[in-house]
Amino acid sequence: MCALGEKLETMAEPRRHCANLKPPRGDISLVGVCGELGGCEDFVESAAWGKVQEAAGRSFLELPHGIPAPDTVKRVFALLKPTTRQEVLRPWLLERRGRPGAWSHGEGKTLRQTGRSRPKLKALPVVRAGAGQTGRTLGQVAVAAKSKEITALPELLKLLDLQEKSVTTEAMGGQKDIAQTIVAGGGDYR
Repeated sequence: MCALGEKLETMAEPRRHCANLKPPRGDISLVGVCGELGGCEDFVESAAWGKVQEAAGRSFLELPHGIPAPDTVKRVFALLKPTTRQEVLRPWLLERRGRPGAWSHGEGKTLRQTGRSRPKLKALPVVRAGAGQTGRTLGQVAVAAKSKEITALPELLKLLDLQEKSVTTEAMGGQKDIAQTIVAGGGDYR
């Protein structure tokens, strides 16, 4: 098992126990998270990414039934609380944060295929920070219901090591408070 897989294994199983739990939750979580970190925008892309990487994945995943289907990945991620996933991923991401002088970019986006008709859930809006040189996701925060991305951006900035980093944002981040938060964290606002 890889280091990320070990971190993801610490999350509780969100599915109710039954005989049909064929793909292990660790495999599902790893395919979903790695796809997301690899730039996939939805669970269909994550599953397709997993199929391409299946041969390499067999060295650290169980995969008794192959790569989980997109619907399976979607169901498991819908059951996981975003804060639970964030608590597990944050330490792993902090170990891999950018080097001094690197730059980060903050952006808002809506994750496709995260909405559900029952119960009525809209697609999940998130604010994401990426390392400019590597394209890695450094952190991600879900936008609260009936809120805007601008309210989630300060929460995301608290998760990041801004020391000696240049930070850029979309137009939504062009607020005085946001710039002050970046500078207070030791970063440079551009």
